[in-house]
Amino acid sequence: MAIIQLCVRLNIICDDLTWFPVALLIDERSETCVYAGSYANVIFANIDLESINVGNVICDVENPISVTTHFEARIVIFNIVLPITIGYTVS
Repeated sequence: MAIIQLCVRLNIICDDLTWFPVALLIDERSETCVYAGSYANVIFANIDLESINVGNVICDVENPISVTTHFEARIVIFNIVLPITIGYTVS
């Protein structure tokens, strides 16, 4: 099970940055740890917001996750406003 705990060193994949969470909040209540699937706010100290991007992944420094540059998926979309064709990029 994935977990984030206070003051445990974390890595932000894609930039190889290491940070310590200083606060974990669930429903505006302070917590000492949060689990995968929780809607939590993770607050880091001394982090440069310019270095964080959409798509960055937070993981354990000792056990980093593997990442991929592409994947194959089947997508079902209802009420199409704009036709989606091969090579269409999503942002």
